[in-house]
Amino acid sequence: MEEITDIDEILSEIDRIVSPNRVLQPEQVILRCITFFDVALRKSNPSTLDFKKINKSLCSLLKICNGDLSFQCSISISKHLITIFKMQKSPPFEETMNELLKTMTPSSIVAIGDLCSEFGEMKAEIVYKSINSLKNQINNYETFYSLQRIFRGWQKIDLSQFAYPIYQIIVKNYATHGPFEIIAFKLLRSLIPIDNRLPKLSADFAESILKKNNISQFVRNEAIKLAAKSALYSNYNDAFNILQRVMRNQNYHSSSNAPL
Repeated sequence: MEEITDIDEILSEIDRIVSPNRVLQPEQVILRCITFFDVALRKSNPSTLDFKKINKSLCSLLKICNGDLSFQCSISISKHLITIFKMQKSPPFEETMNELLKTMTPSSIVAIGDLCSEFGEMKAEIVYKSINSLKNQINNYETFYSLQRIFRGWQKIDLSQFAYPIYQIIVKNYATHGPFEIIAFKLLRSLIPIDNRLPKLSADFAESILKKNNISQFVRNEAIKLAAKSALYSNYNDAFNILQRVMRNQNYHSSSNAPL
């Protein structure tokens, strides 16, 4: 694909690659389109842009390969949607979210989390609907990422009704998370400030992980971070107790792995 610097030409190219005809190396084509889109956008006068058409084109990219795009590609599309939304006085948050929620694919799930995090205060009910849809499929990286993005922006709207149920789902199914352990811990840390039951529960869970001998150093570090976040949102005595327990488990782990 030769370099394109006109927005309308780029949108036409997007229409071409989202057509039913098979496109070779679709993700490479998508990322090239987005790169050209960046250049053209910087050169454009915002007052002349057809935002409705741009919104539609960017959303259509999320449907390529039935939405089964790599995480990196999905993130790139989603971030550009955010950029375009921020350029509009009244971004179509509710309309776009309802469309994304119709078909939950890896790429749409990423966009759902990003858009809720940035624009969720426009329509809290949409955020609640998104969480209810996402919590039923906490079995892939994209869902963990999306929920973590939503809960990280919890100050904007009240998400307290969801924090404990999500915590329970993650902890109950922890053994099945496998390659998603790190992002699962990040999500757990995002939940702690939202529900005052979670600092103690999270500290207990972190300790249970630290007592295991067959965990990687990466997971051990995440468990320590979870305990530290729990201590941060606890009273002085509870925080001191949490930190003592972490140190005790760390010392035990170090001594048990020392050479004989």
